[in-house]
Amino acid sequence: MASDKDLAVLGRGVEEWNAWRNQTAGCPCDLMGADLRGADLRGANLRHAKLGGADLGRADLRGAQLQRAELGGAQLGGANLSGADLGDVDLSGADLGDADLGEADLSRANLDGANLSGAKLAGADLTKARHLTRQQLDTALLDSSVRGLSEDLTDRRFGKERREKSSGLRNAPLFRLWLNRRKGKARRRREDSLGPADPGTRQGLPRGELPE
Repeated sequence: MASDKDLAVLGRGVEEWNAWRNQTAGCPCDLMGADLRGADLRGANLRHAKLGGADLGRADLRGAQLQRAELGGAQLGGANLSGADLGDVDLSGADLGDADLGEADLSRANLDGANLSGAKLAGADLTKARHLTRQQLDTALLDSSVRGLSEDLTDRRFGKERREKSSGLRNAPLFRLWLNRRKGKARRRREDSLGPADPGTRQGLPRGELPE
């Protein structure tokens, strides 16, 4: 159950909240189960905060400090967490569907059972993220800018993508045209290296041409 006092301070805005947190350094704040849907929490100091089961759907948490926060079972669907510090955070069972985690620090975060479907992870740091599975990554939106993925997860996620891209290119009409032209140039270079052909023979002449 969220603390009424903590909710009251947070309701007065991030600036006052951060000042209060600095004054009470080391005291954890209790926001468990709080309804913070759509809240503007940009740059908020939520280190060590108890946010388990809280509803932060579509909240603006850009640049928020959430190190070691407890967010197990929290609702973060559609939330903007770009650039947020989520190092060592507990996100077990949390819903991060369609959340923006671009450039977020998720190093050592506990992602056990977290929903990452549609979550944007471009540029995020997943170094030593715990309980992160291939199935979770397959549902997320990410690219090769993601940092800290283990080699087996990287090969699984991006190896297939590279192979499909390569296969698609080789089947493209423009690629075939370029390849045919390259083969033609190589054939002409071989013919030129043989020197002029004997006028009495057809050797060295392009198919269909006769010596004069």
